[in-house]
Amino acid sequence: MHEGTAILIALAALASAGCGEASGPLGETQGKGGSTAGSSDTLREERVTWDQHGQIDPRWGLAGNWTAYYDCDTPRPPVGEFPCTLPDPELGWTTSIERVCMKGTVQKVELRPDMTLAFDLQWGTSMALELHDSNEALIPFEPYDATAHGISGFMFDITGRTSEAPVTPPTLRVGLKTASAEFTHYITIILPSVDQRAMFSEVEQGAWVMVPNAFDPRAIMLVQFDVYSNNQAPKDYDFCVSNFRVLCDGRCIP
Repeated sequence: MHEGTAILIALAALASAGCGEASGPLGETQGKGGSTAGSSDTLREERVTWDQHGQIDPRWGLAGNWTAYYDCDTPRPPVGEFPCTLPDPELGWTTSIERVCMKGTVQKVELRPDMTLAFDLQWGTSMALELHDSNEALIPFEPYDATAHGISGFMFDITGRTSEAPVTPPTLRVGLKTASAEFTHYITIILPSVDQRAMFSEVEQGAWVMVPNAFDPRAIMLVQFDVYSNNQAPKDYDFCVSNFRVLCDGRCIP
């Protein structure tokens, strides 16, 4: 199982344990909005680039790539029907030097025979930018130390495939997964969003985390763009991430 899948399963499992039937840890009610253009204006923006396969430029000490996780990657039980999420066959997952896009439908969370919600199996999907090197030959993995590079947040655009294309879902959770905390720190944003900021000073863990951890910018593993499930209805998603930038405090150390 991929590390990113395990992270999301761990979050979703709490829903089954009683974090709320209407919307568990991947439900509709958690999180807060992030900063948009107009705040922290003294910060300098530096563009992060990648190739046509999603492999990012190693400037700013980065070493990783764009990838996607789906709850279909989760092992399915031998008994019971729990539909899972896969990208659409056409344009479901695309990468170019300009943008990375994903499209599909997150399934409605179903009840198990014991009347608990299967959030652990039907948590949704996530686009992620890995900031550490994913080559397993390089051991140990080194999380990304944003502090050492003078970085205090990230900035990006989330839009449609064209200027006229609709963007779904209406809200998206942007998370920063660190090596030093079991649960990811998030902001929740409204789509579409241009010049959206995710500042390290603003991300927080969800209300389902019993003992929250402080965010550690010296140990970032992933930037996640999560389409989270709910138990009311399926959720369509179709969006692109582009113009990803690091926000520096003036030192901006490559």
